[in-house]
Amino acid sequence: MKKNTKNCSHGLHGLCCCNCVNLVEITNHPMNRTIGNGSIMTNLGFACKARYGDEPKNEVQKMNFSERIHGMCELHIKNEVKKDKK
Repeated sequence: MKKNTKNCSHGLHGLCCCNCVNLVEITNHPMNRTIGNGSIMTNLGFACKARYGDEPKNEVQKMNFSERIHGMCELHIKNEVKKDKK
């Protein structure tokens, strides 16, 4: 595998959430009553699943919600790009 060298077009020099392993897409669910009600095929937003390292071992993992796919933080880990098999 080689590192993802794709730079974000939003000027974040490759350190954008859009190419981070911690980014998770959040979709709607039909059983939600208000926020997030709808088809599971519809994007609601994004979440960062990065851990700070000081959480207790038994703590439930938390995520930070964002409406945007672009952003940047010090916990960025770039995605790996799989090498094409020929």
